[in-house]
This record gives sequence, C-alpha cells and structure tokens, in this order.
Amino acid sequence: MNPDSQIQALLRKIEAEEMETMLQRKSIEQVVENREKDFRTLERSMQERKIKLEKLRGSGRMNAAREKDLNQLSNGMAFAKRLKKEIDQDSPALEEKRQDFQRASERLQGIEGELKRLQLEKRKLEKLLANRAQAGRVIQEAREEASMDELTRLPRRERERE
Repeated sequence: MNPDSQIQALLRKIEAEEMETMLQRKSIEQVVENREKDFRTLERSMQERKIKLEKLRGSGRMNAAREKDLNQLSNGMAFAKRLKKEIDQDSPALEEKRQDFQRASERLQGIEGELKRLQLEKRKLEKLLANRAQAGRVIQEAREEASMDELTRLPRRERERE
C-alpha cells in the first residue's frame, strides 16, 4: 500500500474521530449547562432563605420584643426553625449538585483536551502530506530538468562526433 494512501486513511480516521469528539463535546456542554443551572438555582434559593433567616433572627425578634407581641415572636421563631430545617436539608443536595457540576466540567475539559490532541494530529498529517507532495513536485521538476539537459546535450554530442 502506498505510504501516502496510508496517511490519507489515517487522516480520514482522525477526521471521523474529531467529528465524533465534537458531538460528544456538544452533548457534555449541554449536561454542564444543565447541572450548573440546577446548582445555581438551588444555591440562590438557599442564599435567599439564609438572608430571610438572618433578618428574622435580627430585626424580626427585635420588633416583636419591642411591641411585646408574643404571637408575632412565636410565629417568627417557628418560621425561623422551618427555614433552618430547610437549609439543613438542602445543604447535602447543594453539595451533591456542586459535585455533579464539577464532574461534568472535568469531563468537558477532558473531551476538549482530546479534541485539541486530534486537531493537532490532523494538522501534523496534513503538513506531512503537503510536504510529501511538495517533495514529489521538486523531484519531478528535477527529473524533467535533467531530461531537458540530456536532450539539449544529445544534439551537441552528435555534432561533435561529426
């Protein structure tokens, strides 16, 4: 088998792998986007609840105590307990979503590294083929020039013999 055809076959194989890797990257990008969205949504929700909890612990108690409204104070404390319980329950879920997002991001980085490796390999093969083609052209031109020189010398030799 011709070395150039072997290189061409390898180049086609790499191009196919590159296309497959690009499709995988697109799929993983979608997963990363969805996991980040889920993580950020839960994180924002927890932050909002933490802020509400801090407000209830601070100003809510103070207002109820100033007004000596035991019912408001009791309701505020019950709501604060419920918020605290929700925050505590969601903390492991938030950590799990953060880890899922991180793992998906790492997979994306890995697939991007693989894609860069394939693109570099493809460029090397294309350059090798181009250099071989150029070398072939140079060799062919040299042969033609040598043939032309030989042809121009023949009539001179024949004249010298006469």
